[in-house]
Amino acid sequence: MKVLAKGKRFWRILLDVLFPRTCVICQKPLGTDSSYDHVCDRCSSSIVWTDAQESENLFSRYKREAAERGQKTFFNRGMTCWEHSGTARQLILAMKYKGGNFLIRDIIAMIKQSGHHVLNFVKDSLLVPVPTHYFKRVQRDYSQTELIADSLSHYAGVPVAKRLLACKNHGAQTNLTTEERLLNVKNIFRCNANDIDKFTRIVIVDDVITTGATLFACCAAMHRRGFRDVNILTLSHS
Repeated sequence: MKVLAKGKRFWRILLDVLFPRTCVICQKPLGTDSSYDHVCDRCSSSIVWTDAQESENLFSRYKREAAERGQKTFFNRGMTCWEHSGTARQLILAMKYKGGNFLIRDIIAMIKQSGHHVLNFVKDSLLVPVPTHYFKRVQRDYSQTELIADSLSHYAGVPVAKRLLACKNHGAQTNLTTEERLLNVKNIFRCNANDIDKFTRIVIVDDVITTGATLFACCAAMHRRGFRDVNILTLSHS
């Protein structure tokens, strides 16, 4: 094992000499002792992590705000990893809009190293990624939510099922008001999960939660098909 580790280190040093890596956040060179492949330790250390209690408080607030709007959320619990700011925000944007699908490996490594509560949260559950419409998927050549779900599935040893469908391309939600977001995603998601036990604990996976409109619409689609233990997991929260 020591010989193998030394061999990997040798090749990493050689590759760094031939093809120097830089941090995708600050653009500074990455050293051979960097913890991650594409993010320097200084940038990764600036991420503001959200612990289990903070997540519980946050999703309680989302439920309360939804109730004040007269909206049903149809989820039991929620978990998020970090604040959508600084390095975390740039990582998500690069992964989502700039062809940075390779960053998912570093993101999962950060979650592992942080000792985050994600592993406990997804235990004995089925991961279901928020669906990406066909046209959007073709444009990006991948779905970032599926990447997240697949990587978490491998990390936590839990299954993943892509059983939510987007019936139409609802476009970006970024510049819409809360009311516009709700209307934009109303009844556009459909659940195709006839072969899944309705008592299965479901965890819907997304990259960011802002108002919760998209995620709550996904939860509603699962609820319409008879699932009652529906939960939410996101990388970031605004």
